[in-house]
Amino acid sequence: MAFTLPPRRPEAPKVAPVIVGGAGNNNAVLVVLTPIGQTTAPVTGNAAGSTSGITFSLIGDAVYSPATGGQGGWQTVDRPREVAGMQWYDRSPMQLVLPLLMDSAIINGIAGAGSPIEYTCQLLDGWQDKIPGTNMPPVFSISGPIPGLQHQWCIFTLSFTEAIRDAQAGFRTQQKVDLTLYEYNSVLQSTLNTPGPAAQAAYLNAQQNNGALGYYVYQVVTGDTLDSIAARLLNNYAAWPSIASLNNIRDPQNLVPGQQLLIPNS
Repeated sequence: MAFTLPPRRPEAPKVAPVIVGGAGNNNAVLVVLTPIGQTTAPVTGNAAGSTSGITFSLIGDAVYSPATGGQGGWQTVDRPREVAGMQWYDRSPMQLVLPLLMDSAIINGIAGAGSPIEYTCQLLDGWQDKIPGTNMPPVFSISGPIPGLQHQWCIFTLSFTEAIRDAQAGFRTQQKVDLTLYEYNSVLQSTLNTPGPAAQAAYLNAQQNNGALGYYVYQVVTGDTLDSIAARLLNNYAAWPSIASLNNIRDPQNLVPGQQLLIPNS
């Protein structure tokens, strides 16, 4: 008796992987986080260069809500033998929760898809630290089809989650980020030493070289000396000779406001 094999089960069609929110997706929603006071060219991957902000792909819903209980700021005021009145006192600052994707094709352009974004990840991470000479990190504006564009923002929480890496070199080409921003309102600017736009711009212009070249750029202000700069930026006034050597300075007391100095990272 002849034996007949059962018909072969057809294979499922192969589907190319699709990266949600990536630059190749026509429905990608782009969000730009920009330090206030910075107006120069965008970051390009791990190359040294100034930044006017970082462009992300929004890969979920942006959640815009009060950071603490209550939004309206209205309070009930008792009135004897009358219906209670309403008085506006204040309101909670808003928060903006953003699920984001850092993508080499967005940061470096389509031609740069698959290239490293390590420098940009380091730049974002550094924005959580205070600006040298002040008591706080940068303050940001944000753009894109999301709520809260009228506010200034500060980074409240930042989490780097899943990443896609180059199989051979190990550098990141995509990085998911969970970012929570809080609405920024200055309390007492003179007391808290809040940096103005000029101070933020000077710091952010300097930050471009941090890590990549082993130094960053500092702009001299009135009253600066090399030992005072070393004490403030390197936490060691005795480190001023390293600054002098890097900048070929013979007289550490003779600095000119506006002069730019290279400051070693360590």
